[in-house]
Amino acid sequence: TPGVSATDPDLSNNVATDIDTLTPVADINITKTDDVDPVVTGYPLNYTITVSNPTGPSWAHEVVVTDTLPAGVTFVGTSGCTEDPVGIPSCTIGPVANGATAQVTVAVTVDEGTLGTITNQASAVSSSEDPNPTDNSTTEDTMVDPWANLSITKIDGEDPVIAGTELTYTITVTNPGPYDADDVTVTDIMPTGVTFVSSSGCTEDPSGLPTCSLGSIVAGSSAAYSLTVMVDSYTLGTITNDASTTSAWYDPDPADNDTFEDTEVTAESDLVVTKDNGLSVLIPGEDITYTIVVSNDGPSDAPSADVDDDVPQELLTVEWTCVPTGAAFCLDGIGNLLLDSADIPAGEMVTYSVTCTVDPAIDLTNPVTITNTVDVAVTGAGVDPDTSNNSATDADPVDPTGFLWGDGFESGDASQWSGVVGDAKAATTQTSPVSRNWARN
Repeated sequence: TPGVSATDPDLSNNVATDIDTLTPVADINITKTDDVDPVVTGYPLNYTITVSNPTGPSWAHEVVVTDTLPAGVTFVGTSGCTEDPVGIPSCTIGPVANGATAQVTVAVTVDEGTLGTITNQASAVSSSEDPNPTDNSTTEDTMVDPWANLSITKIDGEDPVIAGTELTYTITVTNPGPYDADDVTVTDIMPTGVTFVSSSGCTEDPSGLPTCSLGSIVAGSSAAYSLTVMVDSYTLGTITNDASTTSAWYDPDPADNDTFEDTEVTAESDLVVTKDNGLSVLIPGEDITYTIVVSNDGPSDAPSADVDDDVPQELLTVEWTCVPTGAAFCLDGIGNLLLDSADIPAGEMVTYSVTCTVDPAIDLTNPVTITNTVDVAVTGAGVDPDTSNNSATDADPVDPTGFLWGDGFESGDASQWSGVVGDAKAATTQTSPVSRNWARN
């Protein structure tokens, strides 16, 4: 009532209190990764451990990671722990806020000789309540491989080698150990100017180029194989063959995994020349043809083969044509000096047809024999291994009558001829004449 003063006879029940205990809840999880897999025995390995608090809802307090290193490794140090650098086996991370992560790095060295799979186990706990502890531990498997310090060498079977002949390379891969080398392969890059023939010693034989598989090479041993090539007949100078090797395992010193072999290539071209006019007697005023054949019996090309025929002055109106075979090349010309630089690959030839006229006014006071000689020579970088066949001569006597008497006298009775044999008539007596003119009739 207004104006009336009231009092509470019992003040003890005028205050109420609700006291609750707060329990933080954090669903943490843990993952672990290795930085190298596979790792080489005897080499460093780093693990990264990540603790996450993705959904909270509370902070994860007093987080501790326990890491159990596998056998076969040596602990080096930690980063990210309160106990650094010795946060093994326990690493205190501290609080991890809702939605945050924390990382720890554990460094180890794989003991030399450890091979196969090693497994690292880690787990995380916190003082906060974790509604799902099944993701609080993790494992990481790492494959440990051996290593193989391979080296490779290559030698050529012949140096210098002649263009147009075979050349065999021997390639050797050595594994000094301490571990076997598996899946050893060699890749060979052949130089230009050669043609592959075959391989011997490869899984792919006879086609072990460019890749040759050698399989496994046990520690302390080696494996060798050969490659045979045909050096192209036109090749000259230095050719270089490159070969490299790898295996399934890490090589700590790859500098000796590649090799080069230089081989000098020279040329030998066996030129052979023949010359013939098909006649045994020449007649003044007669047109004749010399056939000159220059062939290259190899084994190398002769890109600069000199052909030299100084035609005798008793032969007039000289001209020649040349017919090559294959990729050979030669020139036509006129005059009493046939001088040509022919290009004759191995196995090819050039044929000159030299036409001329025997001087009708030739002086026959004394017996005359017209001798025509042609010479050939390899010039440039090559040589001819057999010069005995580099010259050819056709020598024929000149007879104004066209008769050459079997008895050696300039007389005879043509009625003695009884028939035609080849380029001459057969005589009934030993002194019968041989007449090319009659044979043509």
